[in-house]
Amino acid sequence: MLNSHGALENAQGALSTFTSNLVMFKVKSTADELKSRLERGSLALTIIDIRAPKSFDRQHIKGAISVPFSRLEDLARSALSRHREIYIYGESDEQSFHGSRILLSTGFRNVVQIIGGLTTWRKIAGATEGIGI
Repeated sequence: MLNSHGALENAQGALSTFTSNLVMFKVKSTADELKSRLERGSLALTIIDIRAPKSFDRQHIKGAISVPFSRLEDLARSALSRHREIYIYGESDEQSFHGSRILLSTGFRNVVQIIGGLTTWRKIAGATEGIGI
């Protein structure tokens, strides 16, 4: 049985290991937060739409890039900058959550999931583009 000093040292060691592995992943972000950043001219971010290409072509958040979910891991490794903040949305919050986890597992450290995706973005009158507008 460990004495209290030993237990404290073990806990501090575990906490140190845990905090050194933390990444910047906001489980939730509102469309309002992103819209506000874009209106202020914040350019150090990338918006990724992981829906099917046909859905992206119909309508997407203005400035977003299409990276279909099925190709996310490969394209993340080869074509996306790990130094930018990544905002991600998909067909559902579940899909964008899984996409966020893929990005984190490939070395991205600043990933933000847009809760409600394009549906919420349209509700707040966020700028969109595509052939279906």
